[in-house]
Amino acid sequence: MTFNPENYKTEQIESGSLKITFRAYRNIPYVRNPVSPELQMLNIFIPQTYIDGGTINGYNNKTAPIFFPNGIGGYMETKPCSPCVRDDGSFNTEAMALAHGYVVISAGARGRTTADGEKYIGKAPACIVDLKAAVRFIRSISDKICGDVNKIISNGTSAGGAMSALLASSGDSPLYLPYLEQLGAETTSDRIFAASCYCPITNLENSDSAYEWQYGHLSEQHWHKWEQDGDSWKVTPVHTILNDEQMKLSAKLKEQFPKYLNSVAPNGLTLDESGNGSFKDYIEKLIINSAESAYSEGEVIPEESGIDLSAGTIDFEKYCGFITRMKAPCAFDNPDMYTPENQLFGDEITDKKHFTRFGTDADRNDNPTAPSDVVRLMNVMNFITNEGCARHWRIRHGAADRDTSFAISAMLAQCLAAEGKNVDYCLPWGIPHSGDYDLEELFNWIDSISR
Repeated sequence: MTFNPENYKTEQIESGSLKITFRAYRNIPYVRNPVSPELQMLNIFIPQTYIDGGTINGYNNKTAPIFFPNGIGGYMETKPCSPCVRDDGSFNTEAMALAHGYVVISAGARGRTTADGEKYIGKAPACIVDLKAAVRFIRSISDKICGDVNKIISNGTSAGGAMSALLASSGDSPLYLPYLEQLGAETTSDRIFAASCYCPITNLENSDSAYEWQYGHLSEQHWHKWEQDGDSWKVTPVHTILNDEQMKLSAKLKEQFPKYLNSVAPNGLTLDESGNGSFKDYIEKLIINSAESAYSEGEVIPEESGIDLSAGTIDFEKYCGFITRMKAPCAFDNPDMYTPENQLFGDEITDKKHFTRFGTDADRNDNPTAPSDVVRLMNVMNFITNEGCARHWRIRHGAADRDTSFAISAMLAQCLAAEGKNVDYCLPWGIPHSGDYDLEELFNWIDSISR
């Protein structure tokens, strides 16, 4: 691989009174043996101010953090992100990061549907391997670009949030070396400095039981059906009642969760057999704090939410009914294997596989199960004690997010804190499954750990 610092274009975008001029390096291969050349590329964007020897927000061409966003969603493939002006006239995340003074680098990555002819080439652990290879390449060209390669901060939402977390936790883990060597990745480090993770869909082996711990008392399912209508999408609300078989699966999964939670014991938090205990108390307090913050800013907290701010209490089951259940059991490793996560764990010739013992046992069609060593490589919880785990973490899971249980991000946050990591975690009030909704706060956090 070669990187020519002369192969750039000077670009400019503006919105209202704000104008950004930057040097852009696009579509740079980051591995020597790409299996998906159109995806295994990265883009580099450097504020022109640094090229001219100036400063932005106290940063210069040597000290500016490197903001490393990924566009992964649903564990699908992604191309590198780029700064732009949205249809509503606002700057996107990458543009705002440039304006704030960060060097922005984004990499494409393979996903669960990526194929080469009839062969699948994007199944697990391809997406995280690609991001690691990109970080290694960035470090290998540190003398040719602006920015501090020891201050790489990843950012992602949903599956992208999970990959941001996994990238940060698994720095330099030897378990990924065979995959990196096969791609011809650089031999530099793939450690990063910090991770910003919005609603991470991670810890997939335990997400089904966590989901039923939170929503198992609810038999109504509320979701949205997306259908393409010409050049646009038609969204239809769907309300269904879970059948008896689904409710039996829910009860079995719900029963499993306390045992797993207690085996992890995040920062000493536990649950009893009925699913109550200090861990549940912790999550309830997070939601109450979120509601109190929203109330102080003038928002009305509905009575049907189950929250009584005057007493400082919450009816957790009522609150979960207030935000509603979105997914049926099993939400992630389904016996019929229709989930994105089932597709993630396929292999070169098999599109979908199970990845839990429960999903395999509940399957009546004897569908295959992914190897445990591959499943392990996709779970951030397996790398929290890794020597290369990043020091700084910002995790956000919206208080109205129903795509995975609050327990998933809460366990991650508390286990990291127990390892002495600097963790900024909360459940923002009223926020659904989404990310990058608080860029000012995110950038303030990045500044606080980078200076």
